[in-house]
Amino acid sequence: MASSTIMDPARTQTVRFNVGGKHFETARTLIEQYSDTVLARLISERWDGDDPGRDVFIDRDGDLFSLVLNYMRYGSITLPATLPLDMFTRELDFYGIHPAEGSISLDCHLHARVSENHAKIVASEKRLRRRQVCEGIRSLAHVCANKYVRESCDLGGRSLPVIVLIDDEHSLIDAALLCRSEYKEEFQNYLLELDLCLEKIKTGGGGRSLVIAVKGIPVHSLRRRPSSFF
Repeated sequence: MASSTIMDPARTQTVRFNVGGKHFETARTLIEQYSDTVLARLISERWDGDDPGRDVFIDRDGDLFSLVLNYMRYGSITLPATLPLDMFTRELDFYGIHPAEGSISLDCHLHARVSENHAKIVASEKRLRRRQVCEGIRSLAHVCANKYVRESCDLGGRSLPVIVLIDDEHSLIDAALLCRSEYKEEFQNYLLELDLCLEKIKTGGGGRSLVIAVKGIPVHSLRRRPSSFF
């Protein structure tokens, strides 16, 4: 004859928590296993009150609380790579739970993938930014060429420099960037494609504007150099 087991009704009862607006229900026995914690004291006080079925409200992060419950259930946990370890241990400390050494680990594989994807995004943004800067440099070279055609004059076969002032409001490129050697060289290359050479370039207006002097290249000394970008 098979023996029957009579379960203590108290052991099957559950407790409900409202943590930061998120609702949880778990076995009372789980909380009682951690008798020295804040949660155990809270349900003890609630159980002895007038309304034992009422949710216990805790003004904490509900998403983190779900991880706290999982830690209590299994005695260990693997945290997602997006969650800082100190944030989770701070929650455990608030509830009075002292984790055993080695019981908390991070999803290293996911963390590695997140880091790798982040590096790819950063590299892609840098390439896009560089392409945008180069497009701005090319456009600025054409602005200089158009102004040179309109305003230049030849005196004795000599082409005078033409000053091009680009203020911050209408600038095609950040003034400080164009003064960097790598971008300045590209600008010179684009000007050469337009039969111009760079006489002078400097920032003005507290770094918010560009003063550029360009000069036409005499026909007998024209030497074109292709851009290294396109």
